[in-house]
Amino acid sequence: MLAALSWSLLVCDWIVLFPREYENIWKRKPSSVQVLYIITRWVGLIGQTINSVWTAVLLSKASVPPRDCSLWFGYQITIMQCLWSAFDAINMLRVYALYNRSNRVGALLVFLWFLELGFMIFAGISSVKGFQFDSTCLVDRTPFVVIVMCAVVFCIQLVILSMTLAKRFTIGSRSSPLIQLATRDGSIVWFSFTVFFAIVLPYSRLVQVLPHSMFAIVISSLSALGCRIIMNLQCLDTKEQPRALFEAGPDPWSLDITFHDLNNITSH
Repeated sequence: MLAALSWSLLVCDWIVLFPREYENIWKRKPSSVQVLYIITRWVGLIGQTINSVWTAVLLSKASVPPRDCSLWFGYQITIMQCLWSAFDAINMLRVYALYNRSNRVGALLVFLWFLELGFMIFAGISSVKGFQFDSTCLVDRTPFVVIVMCAVVFCIQLVILSMTLAKRFTIGSRSSPLIQLATRDGSIVWFSFTVFFAIVLPYSRLVQVLPHSMFAIVISSLSALGCRIIMNLQCLDTKEQPRALFEAGPDPWSLDITFHDLNNITSH
């Protein structure tokens, strides 16, 4: 039920956002940011469609073989990993832009991205191999490695959010729209996923069952949030920013960076 509901909400989000997607993605020249958008939108949409059908077929059986359950969980974890990696790349590009494309910041973000990727791949493989399924594909317990992975992801996301907030508080009233947007979106995303996993993981440990719906919710959320973050950046047009940002002259703290500048960042 929740898998179908998550798919329906994701389709609705695509329909609502499609006019902006057509103007800002499909009508523009190819770029790395557009590739991230396409991955985030279509891996999520196609992946969730397959997942919804697979879920309905699999759970309609009276008894599901453990091997089928392992394949299903492995598929969902793979889709979630692809979306999370793209989602993280989007957020890290914004932080990289905020720090004026600093090489040190870039190196730190690349290290954090690969560190998180490595932990998630290791946790995913270990979990699928270690899951013990019942006849309805419910997992009897949440592996400890999953909790460790969530802790690592939480810490990395906290670093990204802290770097964004540090830039906002350092600049203060001179914050550009990009910093304000990054702070708002980053805070909402971090808080949302923190609350979600803070509820799901303790629940799964207490009742010793990892619910099916967790993956469907995360997949749809990552796809929708990632696409909206990119579209929010597109709405930042330099001609709409306060004139004072341009009249102040050269300023090392000036960050008049929009969606188009992020395209330039990825090409350097």
